[in-house]
Amino acid sequence: MTEGVVFNSATFVAGSAGAISSRALTIGDRDTEFTIPMAGSDGVENFEPIQMVTNVTGTNPASLSKINMIYQQLTHDTTAMANLRLKCADFTISVNEACKDVYAYQGEIAFGAGTFTVGGEVATIGLVLDGGSGTITASGGWRVLNLTARGAGLPTNASGLYIQCESSCTLTDGIRIQTQATGTITNAIIFGNTSGTSNTCPTNMFKVPAIASGFVSAYTAEEAPTGKLQIQVGGATRYIAFWD
Repeated sequence: MTEGVVFNSATFVAGSAGAISSRALTIGDRDTEFTIPMAGSDGVENFEPIQMVTNVTGTNPASLSKINMIYQQLTHDTTAMANLRLKCADFTISVNEACKDVYAYQGEIAFGAGTFTVGGEVATIGLVLDGGSGTITASGGWRVLNLTARGAGLPTNASGLYIQCESSCTLTDGIRIQTQATGTITNAIIFGNTSGTSNTCPTNMFKVPAIASGFVSAYTAEEAPTGKLQIQVGGATRYIAFWD
């Protein structure tokens, strides 16, 4: 089989007030939810309405090739539409009852115990923001990754970004920030805004273990600093000294 269900000649029309006038594939819709009844007495109960389980076989391609389990290309290049928002995907989970875990997206790469070579990069998520070479009038924030937390119900141990290295794992860098070629990063990290408004900054710059734990050691009288790190404080250039 070379093709399954193909839609390449139909005209799809957007609806109003959140409705969709025409669809290629529908499982429930914005007006009527699709009900998933859990029996509660049948042991493990899984629901996977769309499954794609494949295995790659055959011979190594003669040229660099790709396998994309899902491929999307959304193009907007004909008419200016200032009120249009473009998204390749929009995931929402609404929770109002007890459950175990909640993930809007979960991705995993699992390597086996064999001996093999991976000649390029490995990343669970690869994100690129390409500003092109044209002239763009921008009034909003541009971010390769935008993380937003909201709601008074967040627990006290919630994190905006959580990096965990599990047992037997070794990470050389927890976070790496670098530039390539002629790229420029002015500020590696910004806390709050550049005007120095206090209520937009975190309470603490860092939180680290107690003295004598990990990289934290007790202070002793030292010789003159051997170097300094440049930082910005309220728009003014300041320095953090370090010594041997």
